[in-house]
Amino acid sequence: NLPEQAQRAVQPEKLKGKTTEAALIIIAKANNKRVKVTDARHLLIEAGIAKNPKTAYQKVTSTLIRSDKFTYAAPGEYELMNGIKAVS
Repeated sequence: NLPEQAQRAVQPEKLKGKTTEAALIIIAKANNKRVKVTDARHLLIEAGIAKNPKTAYQKVTSTLIRSDKFTYAAPGEYELMNGIKAVS
């Protein structure tokens, strides 16, 4: 089950049809520029962006590491860099 705070911040319906990176930007903007990998994993599964729950954590982590829009903040947590706009 999705943690309550993450569920209130972004509804999975808002993420449908987005790329993984675009969805993570939306999640970060709704959570004070922070993305917790476990919360994002649940949201992406519910939105249908990530199909396999077993590989969803790695998909989120890989996207955050490879993206030039996020920086490492803490274990399992990344921060959106300043000046990044949400992709529609």
